Amino acid sequence: KGLADRFYQRAITFDSTLAVAHKKLGLLRRDQGDLQAARGYLNRASRHAPDDAESLFYLGLVQRALGEFEDARRTLERAAELNPLSPQVHFNLAGVYTRLGRRDEGRQAIRRSELLRKFDRGIGSEKPALSHRSTVSVAPTTARYNTALHLALRGEREAAEREFRHLLEVIPDHENAL
Repeated sequence: KGLADRFYQRAITFDSTLAVAHKKLGLLRRDQGDLQAARGYLNRASRHAPDDAESLFYLGLVQRALGEFEDARRTLERAAELNPLSPQVHFNLAGVYTRLGRRDEGRQAIRRSELLRKFDRGIGSEKPALSHRSTVSVAPTTARYNTALHLALRGEREAAEREFRHLLEVIPDHENAL
């Protein structure tokens, strides 16, 4: 096993509640093809940091790969609650819904994923909101909201309204744009 593996194992011996170490070990095990071990580490990561959308996202992917579709659905739905701006979460949730025969929910999730991808590209972001080995980011929506707010403060009402409308297309219940 590699240096990173030993480092994270050692970190857990000092603090068994260190969620980031469990998450990193889970990703290492997943990359090594040991999905059972990956699930265990990612379960512990999400137990120690229940609001970590990234840990939940990866746990949901592992559960899906293991054929645990109902668990994957619950896990990915929670990740989507915590990070509603991630096209990857919604895309993977769509696949799980489809596997469970929930086609309408699958179509809704894929549509949301596509809208979020367009939204990311629309403001110049090349990086997805949640990708392999990245942290969760809501910067694209924050940037869109801040732009709209800045335009409104400068008195450019029509431009601000366009920005807010675009934000509401992607996230219909965005509290700051309502």
